[in-house]
Amino acid sequence: MADVVAAGWLGTVGERLRARLADVCVLPAPGETVWWRERHRFDMRFRGHHGGLSEEEARTQVAALVV
Repeated sequence: MADVVAAGWLGTVGERLRARLADVCVLPAPGETVWWRERHRFDMRFRGHHGGLSEEEARTQVAALVV
């Protein structure tokens, strides 16, 4: 993780964040998503996810089904 911090990918990293960073960082390729599903540990409760610093990363796919 020290390489990711040194490269500036996380912006300014304070001591509070630095203390919580893991040893592994998994980053998806542009346009892709990384999912880790483990039943009863990492259940997905939300219907949409978004995040990132750029406008492209912040966009969310929205769909509606009317029955």
